[in-house]
Amino acid sequence: MAYLICDLLSRLQAVGLARNESFEIPLKGQDFADILGITSVHIYRILIYLQKLRLILRDHKAITVIDFDRLKNYADFTPASY
Repeated sequence: MAYLICDLLSRLQAVGLARNESFEIPLKGQDFADILGITSVHIYRILIYLQKLRLILRDHKAITVIDFDRLKNYADFTPASY
């Protein structure tokens, strides 16, 4: 999930659809669960955990990355060239 958030933010920033390390996301927990092949319960637990680590903030429509460098490190994310 952390890797997916990093990837989405990087791609959306590349096309100008993310501001201040924040992006709107119309997907629900079940959509993320389907994408990642895990249950929606696990998605919510992961999102809560990432919030407790102060890596992200989320509301019903957006995700804000608090510390992109820490999140990239946590997710072992290496952005591709877009």
